[in-house]
Amino acid sequence: MTLMVHEFVGAAFSGFGLNPIETFGLGLASHYVLDAIPHWDYLNDGILNNLKMGPNGRIIFKSFRREEKNAFFSIVFDVLGGATLSLLLLGPATFWGLVNLGAGLFGGFLPDCLGGLSYLFPQNAFLQAHYRFHNSIHIKIHIENHPYIGAGIQAAIILLVVLVYRGFIRI
Repeated sequence: MTLMVHEFVGAAFSGFGLNPIETFGLGLASHYVLDAIPHWDYLNDGILNNLKMGPNGRIIFKSFRREEKNAFFSIVFDVLGGATLSLLLLGPATFWGLVNLGAGLFGGFLPDCLGGLSYLFPQNAFLQAHYRFHNSIHIKIHIENHPYIGAGIQAAIILLVVLVYRGFIRI
């Protein structure tokens, strides 16, 4: 699942009158539920294996070929796109509503962030345990070779969330 969908679904929990901690928790849980649905990802482990921690704690690519540049910009676009989409379609009217939305958005994003950190810190037991757990949740049906189907599933999820959030569908 793309980060945009994870962020958006997590942020949508801000509209249910919860506090930021509850919204964060539901955003976090929703990440794992969404990963159990057949979906499409644009990243692969080969790109992530190209990351390493350099001197002075700087993250560096072992090589920075065109594929890595595209992956880097895809991630940036994905994260910013999810935040922008959440603000435009779910935009709260108050400061605390924005804090709540951010908590859900971050909860939806966090598992993949931890997954990326596991490549940078392979000796960290918590990150490695989380990585194994996260991968065990992922659906085993792979549709990476069918990006239109995967993107369609994710667009349908976003549409469903908007309809529920706006009250057109009651759950």
